Amino acid sequence: MKSLINSILALFLVKMLSLSAVADVIELKNLLKDSLDNAPEVQEAYANYQAAQSNVSAAEAGHYPVVSLMGTQPLAQQHKYESNAMESGFHLGTKATMNIYAWGGIEAGVDREQSKQSYYENQYILSQEDISVRISQLYLQVLRHKETLDVIDENLVRHHQIEKQLTSIVQHDSGRMSELTQVKARTLKVEMSRAETERNLNLALSQLSILTQRQLTVDQFVDPFRATTSGAILAKFQEDNLENNPSYKAQVADAQSLDAEVKVASAMRKPALNLEVNATPDNSEVFLRVSWNIFDQASYYSQAQKEYALSAANERIKKTFREIKEMSQSAAINMAQSEKQGNIAKAYIAEQKVVISNYEKQFTINRRTLIDLLDAYNELASIQTSAVILQNDFRDATLNYLSVQAKMSAWMNQELASR
Repeated sequence: MKSLINSILALFLVKMLSLSAVADVIELKNLLKDSLDNAPEVQEAYANYQAAQSNVSAAEAGHYPVVSLMGTQPLAQQHKYESNAMESGFHLGTKATMNIYAWGGIEAGVDREQSKQSYYENQYILSQEDISVRISQLYLQVLRHKETLDVIDENLVRHHQIEKQLTSIVQHDSGRMSELTQVKARTLKVEMSRAETERNLNLALSQLSILTQRQLTVDQFVDPFRATTSGAILAKFQEDNLENNPSYKAQVADAQSLDAEVKVASAMRKPALNLEVNATPDNSEVFLRVSWNIFDQASYYSQAQKEYALSAANERIKKTFREIKEMSQSAAINMAQSEKQGNIAKAYIAEQKVVISNYEKQFTINRRTLIDLLDAYNELASIQTSAVILQNDFRDATLNYLSVQAKMSAWMNQELASR
């Protein structure tokens, strides 16, 4: 009875530990959600967007009068007519100026700032996408190295088993010492590979912990795309109209702001008509003022520079559209091919394990040489490593596709679906 109770308690403890381990798993989606709000890159982009909103209001204020208080203290004056002379003493007054006509310059200025606001709004969206991609890349790097370590550890177990077996044989047959030496050399080579992979894993893990401001461990990582396929990704996240991509929209907004900038520069080279009002306790004046810089080479070259900048921006739009299309297609192809090759590799691994099992049996009865067995071990390790690479290439291609399509936020907010 006591033994039965102990067994039940042991099973309960194992169950609780298993539940605890599952609870500690950190899904990539949840890690992204927790990290985005505090990312300085995102906060900076949002601050730029808020500044752009203020600039729109400032540009719209160009239609309103500017009212100033002024004080005048004559120090010296000379007039043709004494009646125009200002009385001595300090004179307090007000001045109001309002633009009457500016050749559409103020409206163009508003359009410019609104386009910049749209640009920074899309940059804010892209900042979230970019930091999500950076975190995801490091997350996938940790997974890649972790799974590679699993393959190496499995290979080490096989080498240690044959080394243990040969150590026992050598005690009775010293002529097989050379085989034991070969096994030890092969084992050291595998251990060197493990040390290098472990170093890369720790580097990626450290960088990710700093970026997310969380202490992470390798056991908390799981495949974020385990419940999906390339077909499912394409069906859910393919954007048919690439002009909706924030990268493209940002470039269009940039070009629109530069186009408005050209109009502003052109209007500034034309006469400006303003209504001005001056008032003091003794006098008041209302008049129209026309100002026109009839010779201003700097404004000419400034307008020319903005026209060239607009031309460059229009070319960037074409380039951005082409890059989005090219990268989307490449990522889609890589997803499908990596997935297909990965399935082939899994079948290959199963067959190679059968080969190794046969070789191990044949080795014990001297039907296979040690070299044959070690080569079979290396072949299996090579295939398993290839399978890990293909699996991670699929993840990387999926991430690239979501990134190019600017769908990281959409994927992050979608619940995991079962296969």
